[in-house]
Amino acid sequence: MCTGKCSRCVGLSLISLSLVCIVANALLLVPDGKTWSTNQLSLQVLLMAGFIGGGLMVLCPGIAAVRAGGKGCCGTGCCGNRCRMLRSIFSSAIGVLGAIYCLGVSGAGLQTGPKCLADDKWDYHFRETEGAYLFNRTQWYLCEEPPNVVLWNLSLFSLLVVVSCLEIVLCGIQLVNATVGVICGDCRKKVGQVCIVENALLLVTDGKTWSTDQFSVQVLLMPGFIGGGLMVKILEHRLVIRGLGTTNSGGSPGGAPNGLS
Repeated sequence: MCTGKCSRCVGLSLISLSLVCIVANALLLVPDGKTWSTNQLSLQVLLMAGFIGGGLMVLCPGIAAVRAGGKGCCGTGCCGNRCRMLRSIFSSAIGVLGAIYCLGVSGAGLQTGPKCLADDKWDYHFRETEGAYLFNRTQWYLCEEPPNVVLWNLSLFSLLVVVSCLEIVLCGIQLVNATVGVICGDCRKKVGQVCIVENALLLVTDGKTWSTDQFSVQVLLMPGFIGGGLMVKILEHRLVIRGLGTTNSGGSPGGAPNGLS
């Protein structure tokens, strides 16, 4: 797979996962679907690891990766997209840090347990169990308020752990992919170039040259060279000239660049 296509796939996946983290963190703030004061929520929830770490810090690298998968500001083809790939390297590194932050806080939230009301006291009543409460469902119902907070936190923090692990893997893949993209460029070829090469191969069947009366009419018409090749190249050239004219529209009337009007 080309570095550009890989970058786009990874970017779209990171965007989806970051949105999952943001939603999961938002739900952690409203146990049992109700709002509670900050002193009734656990520290791990208030640290907003899903919103900041697995959310925003991964969303930006995802967008950067998608942009790196398109046409870059440094050209197209094998020499293109290096600027955006370079930016994607730095943003992916930030994404790794954000996902690690989300993973660490979510893991601590699972081990410590929720802050809840039990025996008329708001506290971390499962802290001393060091995570053993996760395998003893009878202890889950010791919390009087918020109702079902243990199951609520367990489900959402577990989701954040899984998603943040996937984000670390994907950001690592994008780090390698973007590095290759900076060094080698995007391997995607232009349609016109492919058509010209394929038409040339048709003229040397079995790697040998043949006389014109030994070729079919369709090969001699050279549709790949003329239609899919030269005409596409001319069209691309005209689009580039128009793009320059739009950029330098203040230089001459009609939107054409200076010297091209």
